[in-house]
Amino acid sequence: MESFNGRLRDECLNEHLFTSLSEARSLIEASRIDYNNCRSHTSLGGLAPAIYAAKTRHHRPGSPELRMGSAHRALNPKPKPERKANRLY
Repeated sequence: MESFNGRLRDECLNEHLFTSLSEARSLIEASRIDYNNCRSHTSLGGLAPAIYAAKTRHHRPGSPELRMGSAHRALNPKPKPERKANRLY
């Protein structure tokens, strides 16, 4: 995250004089998309984060798909009905 913040500051925020909030948002979003989808990262074996995530997601058995949520199962599963202690079987 620190690397992204430093690059954003150096390559976007220090280079542009924004005339409106919408212009700033637009340029910052373009920088974020470029950083995550186009730029290679040495820590990810020279891949862009989006490409690395797509490749590793398919190679991890049981990994959840992002569109289906991040948890493997419900965090608060339905409780099982309690058995009555005095009941004879």
